[in-house]
Amino acid sequence: MADNKMTPEQLHLVKRNNIFKGTMILALAGFITRAIGFFYKIFLSNTMGAELLGIYQLIFPVYGIAFTVYATGIQTSLSRLVAAELGKRNDKNIFRILRIGLLLSVSLAFIMSTLVYFGSDYIALRFLLEERSAKSLRIMAFVFPFCGITSCINGYYYGLKKTAIPASTQLLEQAVRVIAVYGIALWAGNGELSVTCELAVVGIVFGEIASCLYNVLSLFFPKSPDKFLVLEPDPNAKMSSKKQITKEILHVSVPLSANRLLINILHSIETVLIPTMLRRFGLTTSEALSTYGI
Repeated sequence: MADNKMTPEQLHLVKRNNIFKGTMILALAGFITRAIGFFYKIFLSNTMGAELLGIYQLIFPVYGIAFTVYATGIQTSLSRLVAAELGKRNDKNIFRILRIGLLLSVSLAFIMSTLVYFGSDYIALRFLLEERSAKSLRIMAFVFPFCGITSCINGYYYGLKKTAIPASTQLLEQAVRVIAVYGIALWAGNGELSVTCELAVVGIVFGEIASCLYNVLSLFFPKSPDKFLVLEPDPNAKMSSKKQITKEILHVSVPLSANRLLINILHSIETVLIPTMLRRFGLTTSEALSTYGI
């Protein structure tokens, strides 16, 4: 926390440096994560085959729609509200905003988990048009609450302009996913790599649980919220009611989630239509999924 006598120029410089530093950290983490993901997809293609990879990729529209419902808008609203409280030098509401956001996100995540788990056969057959994806959907359903927790805590840190935790979370999740899939495949295959769709989804679960635990643990070793303020806390700042904070979170998150949900639904329809149209124009199911999986 800086001296309360900072000039406007010094304050502007501190904020600009924080933004630049945060941007660079996220950009570097994003680059490394995408590089790992690129080679991981090659690994999956070689060990699963194009057809199974196509089935594996079919479940992600469901993942994207569910994530939009329980996380996308709430994460953004948490970032915005925490940043606003930081700007007002009010450290009293910051943890309360996080707690309420977590409650909303995890509640929605459990609802989505229940719907996907028990509706997996219907979703696989009627929406994805590939009944073999049902088991993968049931496994994936377990990950939603962990994703909700991670996204909320990341949003909290984005609002505090502390991007190191979200950036390292991305790297940890990707690393654990790859190591888990490789290790289990090697163990199950008695030294020979053999990856199934279900195992690849288990890797997602392991990665998300690891990143969730890491994020939760990071909250137990933090500076107190007032330490993130550039200036001294406002002694006249008041704590908002839970009802008011909930209303503010929903006011920001609902329109964002609705907009993103529409985009994801359209993208999901496009994704599902690709193998369907390939089959319609003469390819077998195996050939269509193989083409889609490449």
